[in-house]
Amino acid sequence: MTEFKLNNGQGIELTKDGILIKGNHIEIDGNITIVKDDKHANIVEQDDKSIKASIVTIDDEPKIMEPNPISYGKLATLEAKLSTAMTEIDKLKATIKIERALTDNKITDAVIKARLGE
Repeated sequence: MTEFKLNNGQGIELTKDGILIKGNHIEIDGNITIVKDDKHANIVEQDDKSIKASIVTIDDEPKIMEPNPISYGKLATLEAKLSTAMTEIDKLKATIKIERALTDNKITDAVIKARLGE
């Protein structure tokens, strides 16, 4: 995506798939012509005083954001909390397995006693 500002201050976004108009209001009354292909856009703007022609290269590569130190700190804190939670979940799983094994043993002992006592 490539952003381009028109002479009237309006912004447009150019992508290989189309032209996106930014903002709540834009005036195009035959004085602005945009012709594009997948890689370039030709923009011609005309007013009473001049004609401006622009050739814009369309960049559809994804934008890679630099890490924000504040956000990175929050992310590190969340990762630490998640790691702690996962450790606690693993401990609970182990406890549940032990409790299940003890319950199974009690049931087995009760069944054996019941059969022997018949």
